[in-house]
Amino acid sequence: MWGGNSMSELIANVREIKKCHGCKELRRMGKVPGVLYGGNMGEVYFTLEKNHLEKYMIRYGQYSVMNLNINGKTVKTIIKEVQRHATLNHITHIDLQQIQ
Repeated sequence: MWGGNSMSELIANVREIKKCHGCKELRRMGKVPGVLYGGNMGEVYFTLEKNHLEKYMIRYGQYSVMNLNINGKTVKTIIKEVQRHATLNHITHIDLQQIQ
């Protein structure tokens, strides 16, 4: 579920598809697509496990610093934007901003 030494670290998987043509299928598989902005990596497109992200949001809130493990490297991020399903309130997409 959680990764690394801290309970506030989430493990992300890089996705090759930049535009979300296949995002509907990712959501069916229990994944939340997202984009990481900032830092020296440029824009990074990733997915998170929906259950892990929702548990994180309940425990730490939307305005906490999130440690994101992406390709084995941990980066500090803040949530820039969260998109939710209009009626079900499930997270459908997340944008993160890397901080120093």
